[in-house]
Amino acid sequence: MLQKTLNALFGGLLFLQNPAHRTEAIKMIAEIDEIPPNIAEAELDNNIVKLSKSGEIQTDWMSRALDMGRLIGMTDLAPAEESYITSFKPVPTA
Repeated sequence: MLQKTLNALFGGLLFLQNPAHRTEAIKMIAEIDEIPPNIAEAELDNNIVKLSKSGEIQTDWMSRALDMGRLIGMTDLAPAEESYITSFKPVPTA
C-alpha cells in the first residue's frame, strides 16, 4: 500500500514537472492551493520543477529541511539520518 501511494504521488509530481503539461499544472496548482495563476506559476517554476526527479533523498537535503522546520518553531526533530529511508523507490505511474 505504501509503495502504491508513493507511485501515485511521484507520478503526479512527474506530471507537474513535464513541460508538456505546464498550462494544466499551473491551473491545477492555482485551483488546489486557491492562489492566483501567477503565484501558481512561480510555485511551479521555483519549487515543484526543482524537486527530485528520481525520488532520491540525500542527507544534506533532509538537514536543510529540518533546519527550516526549526526556523518556524518545530522542536524535538529526529536527526536527518533517521528522518528518511531508502528502501522504497518511486516507480512513476503512467
